[in-house]
Amino acid sequence: MVGRSTESLDVIEIVTRSNIASLVALTWLFISASAVGDPVSGSPESKHGPPVMGNASFWLSSDEVRELWPKATNGDNDASYRLANYYAFIKLDQDRAAECYRLGAERGHSESQLSLGALLVTSRDSNRFDEAERWLNLAKRDKRLILSADSWLEALARARKRR
Repeated sequence: MVGRSTESLDVIEIVTRSNIASLVALTWLFISASAVGDPVSGSPESKHGPPVMGNASFWLSSDEVRELWPKATNGDNDASYRLANYYAFIKLDQDRAAECYRLGAERGHSESQLSLGALLVTSRDSNRFDEAERWLNLAKRDKRLILSADSWLEALARARKRR
């Protein structure tokens, strides 16, 4: 807790009481905080549509979803992560989002590991807490995600005390 403000802890406490879309959105925001627009053209819009929370657009057309599924199941971590965010933020389908995050997480995609861990923490299913802890600790291997993963591990510890 050294170096952390009370305000950041209050945010974590509030977030852990929110719905799943808000929780995963905050995690994604931590991951993508430095990204702005399309890095190739410099445009604030990417080829995937207008920005939502920085350069991310979670909306996918039905054609894009159909195109991304085979890629996601055949090892494309970006495809599985895009699908997971679509299901988490647009469809609000936790189970499908977890399925997609798990595809990337099992292949070592650190953002998927962090997002899956956060999703499992917020599921309020204490049977999933051990799995959440495992994914969050794996995500910490990516130095960019250490603070976010540690915040989620703190939220997990508080959730365990409440059960």
